[in-house]
Amino acid sequence: MSLQSYLAQLVSLRAERPSGQVTPHKAILLLSIIDMIDMGFVKSPEIEMSKVLERIYRVNWQSYAGKDSALKPRVGRAFWALRHEPFCTMRRSDGGRLEDMTQPPTAVMLRRCSVQAVLDKELFDLLMDEDTRMRCRNVLKAAYIGL
Repeated sequence: MSLQSYLAQLVSLRAERPSGQVTPHKAILLLSIIDMIDMGFVKSPEIEMSKVLERIYRVNWQSYAGKDSALKPRVGRAFWALRHEPFCTMRRSDGGRLEDMTQPPTAVMLRRCSVQAVLDKELFDLLMDEDTRMRCRNVLKAAYIGL
């Protein structure tokens, strides 16, 4: 799939719309994953819920949504919701079944059950390029954060 196709998917994320406004949870999560690729924390398409991801998500939430946002920074819920996007699948690396998890799982539960969000290999390979990461960041910020 082309970068243009992935960019189109990024601007059309399935998102909650309370009061008609799109929530930025998934966009901030994806920005956090891109940051983790930049920092060398993510080296494969399999992304686990980790304390590092949670920390980066919280920092990004404060930067993009603001400390005074009426929305809560629910990284676990955003991570779990990625399974609805065409470029991502979920799996448990502990051998368990996703269906056996409490719904919606918390970040702690996702870590405990070793749940991984698995990005399309093509998308992940594209994200290995710095310019592509910048384009993806810009698209996510424009579409969901208003930057």
